[in-house]
Amino acid sequence: MKDLKQKIRNDKREFRIVEDGIIADINNVGNIQSYKVNFDEIRSDEFINVKTAHPLAWLFIVSGILNVILLTTLLTEFFQTSFEQGKWIFIGALGVLIIIIGTLKEHFQQVDMKHLDANKPLSFIYTKKYKSEVDNFISQIHLDQKEFFKKTYYRIDPVLPFDVQKSRILWLYENKYIAEKEYRTILNELENKKLIDGE
Repeated sequence: MKDLKQKIRNDKREFRIVEDGIIADINNVGNIQSYKVNFDEIRSDEFINVKTAHPLAWLFIVSGILNVILLTTLLTEFFQTSFEQGKWIFIGALGVLIIIIGTLKEHFQQVDMKHLDANKPLSFIYTKKYKSEVDNFISQIHLDQKEFFKKTYYRIDPVLPFDVQKSRILWLYENKYIAEKEYRTILNELENKKLIDGE
């Protein structure tokens, strides 16, 4: 899984894994961002936080109830209806408001967001609908990141000094990008090369 597309409320998010990082395209209420996060800027820590409903959503509900009361009062006064008829007007208007709120219910819900620690934001919508997709996508990021680092640093470079290469290989091992056997194998090759080159 190299692509992830998400949408909730007015928040659209698209992520794509490329050879050396992640491309993120985020469109959140007119705030459009497009950026790249390189693999060396991504760390392994993950955390979840809750994004609450927008305060204007609750203002809409309060406003709707007040408008239902106002509409009921105006209609009963204008048509000179009885209390019983006014009660039915109120129930009807309240029913319409409840239907409108029901169709917009996602705007009133809290949304879990899962974040991957990085230099630039990597935040994923983590609702029930997207939970497994996000977990699989993050796993794929770590797999591709591991492959990228192995491809970049797990080799003997004839130009780089011995100490720099040794520290890179140690870094790969300490961050669990290579196994102990791989670490010892390339370290032996590197030390043999040092002996041959007479450094």
